[in-house]
Amino acid sequence: MKEYEITLTQDDFKRLSRAKDNKDEIVRPSVSYWEDVFRRMVTNRVAVVSFTVIAIIAILAIFIPIFS
Repeated sequence: MKEYEITLTQDDFKRLSRAKDNKDEIVRPSVSYWEDVFRRMVTNRVAVVSFTVIAIIAILAIFIPIFS
C-alpha cells in the first residue's frame, strides 16, 4: 500500500486563548456525512473497484434485455 506523506505548516494550527470556554471548541471544519463517505471511498482502492464492477453489472442487467 502507498503511504501518504503529510506535511504540517503553521497555517494548519489555530492558537486558542486560555479561557475555559474554548477548551471544548471544535476548530476543524465540519464535514457532511456524504462528503465523508465519498472521501473514504475514494481513498480505498478495493472499494472503488468493487463499486465499479457492481455498477457495470447493474447497467448491463438493465440494458441487455432491451437489446436482446
